[in-house]
Amino acid sequence: MFSAIALFDANYLGGRLRRYKRSFRKRKNRLKRKLLLKIIDLSHIILWDLYQIPWQVLRDIAHKFARYAGDIGLLFFQFPRLPAHKLTGANYSIIFVGNKSHLLQLRNLFFKDGFSQEKMGQIAFWKLSAQTKQWLAQGEDLVVCQLSRLYPGRPSSSVTFTIPCLVEQFIPIPNQFEKVIAGKKFRHVRASLNRAERAGFNYKFSRSLPDFNYFYYDMYLPFIKSKHGDLAAITPYEIQRRWFDKGGVLLINQYDKPVAGALCRIANDTFFLIELGVLGTDTEIIQLGFYNVITWYALTLAREKGAKIFSMGGTRGLCSYPSFISKRRWGARVSRHREIYPTWTFLASDMSTVLQSHLNKARMITEINGNFYRIFVTGDINSIAPRDVDNEVTMAKKEGLDGVMMVSSNSKLIINNNS
Repeated sequence: MFSAIALFDANYLGGRLRRYKRSFRKRKNRLKRKLLLKIIDLSHIILWDLYQIPWQVLRDIAHKFARYAGDIGLLFFQFPRLPAHKLTGANYSIIFVGNKSHLLQLRNLFFKDGFSQEKMGQIAFWKLSAQTKQWLAQGEDLVVCQLSRLYPGRPSSSVTFTIPCLVEQFIPIPNQFEKVIAGKKFRHVRASLNRAERAGFNYKFSRSLPDFNYFYYDMYLPFIKSKHGDLAAITPYEIQRRWFDKGGVLLINQYDKPVAGALCRIANDTFFLIELGVLGTDTEIIQLGFYNVITWYALTLAREKGAKIFSMGGTRGLCSYPSFISKRRWGARVSRHREIYPTWTFLASDMSTVLQSHLNKARMITEINGNFYRIFVTGDINSIAPRDVDNEVTMAKKEGLDGVMMVSSNSKLIINNNS
């Protein structure tokens, strides 16, 4: 009897101890994640504030340190294990290593419908390279890893390339401002602006807090949720408020009633168009060409404020992404995004023509030594006709890039604007 009671007490206490250990680990992980998110957020804030430094050299050095701190935070945020999922469609299967929001992005990029999703468990940081090789040896078509830019010992394979998840797009503001929308290329923009003027639209710049609150809650939040759905990356009120305190809100009015807006600021000679919003989702301004109208008004304000560079904000590292295309039509160039972002590393051992075609249609961007190139995947670089290569480079230049990087098995070739 006594031994049975003692055994019961030992089992009970052992169970309590195991539950306590699990609970302690969960609390410790939550605290670690909160701390690292704070570091990343602080790096974002510092990177923004550093734009106020008037000396370019000092600003660049400070940016490198702040970005390094944020990238370290992102690196340890993923430590020690990374979740993995397998997506299988009709033509290929992909294993993705990374968090849920990026999994949704990848799924939306490669699989519209007719696919299955399977959890592959948690992959230890130090085993990722060996694990990716094992997956590819087992016949998986593609492995994609979401990693910090500072991830050590990045996985590699016979076909490997890395893209930034975010890039920036910008326009130099010319002295002859009217040239920005001159020529046949901008006929549709001029038509949108003329219709907007006839419909009673105009703009004003405001530093009023009630105007900012109205923009954030009634324009920005509904607009970004309706536009991106589950993929919406919502910037918290506190961060936008900090940006607003150093800048203001550009309000688009129709007969003096605000119907759309943009959060913006100027630092040194750069005007930043940060976030956009529309009152409702079926207003007349959307029918008129909302993005063209608000971009032109913001450009006009930027010139009034004495800016030389117009930053159009960030977008995905894909030339096929809708917001990238909208900005590209204004002749925007591509540069490194101003905040902390992860990268996607793509790995394959032998890629089918179907998968090559899908990747090329996405028109992915890679960064090499501060320059930006569009990825073109092929079975054999030497098989591409010179005329086709020239066409790809010409298209990349029109997209605001420096050229094309051809990728095939165990081979890469960068073709720049001077080729």
